[in-house]
Amino acid sequence: MIVLFATTIYAQPHDGKNVPETVVEALKQKYPAAELKGWKVNDAVYTAKLRLDGKKCFAAFNSNGNWINTTSKVSWSWDLPKNVNEAFKNSGYRSWNIYDIHQVAKPSGVYYLLTVNNANSTEIANSAGHFATERQIEFNANGALTSTRELTYDAIDGH
Repeated sequence: MIVLFATTIYAQPHDGKNVPETVVEALKQKYPAAELKGWKVNDAVYTAKLRLDGKKCFAAFNSNGNWINTTSKVSWSWDLPKNVNEAFKNSGYRSWNIYDIHQVAKPSGVYYLLTVNNANSTEIANSAGHFATERQIEFNANGALTSTRELTYDAIDGH
């Protein structure tokens, strides 16, 4: 009975568009115990909002049902795996503030995406008038820093 109920939920449309059956089946195979909360569609990427093992997460699939990634929030830096936490503490970002952490599972492995800023720096303001630099840094599950990207925002006054 529960499986039929889950099938009914999975097939519900989003914004008048049905989620392709290949995507629905891929989600069921990947996360058979997940509780589906809804779907979002953006540029042919179907993202399922789920509750899995008591945690909220988002699983993304392409229109062919290929799994892209699954993202979940990590509440505190001490909840990171020890080697990732140590790698951050030994990185050039160790004095930066962590204000958002996500675990991202991809076909290539598990990664931890940290959004950090250097608001504690003595920098007065950068050329755009911002008082801090913000970056997203990514560590793999072994603690290796795999990517960084600077986050940019429009000036506060919209210019």
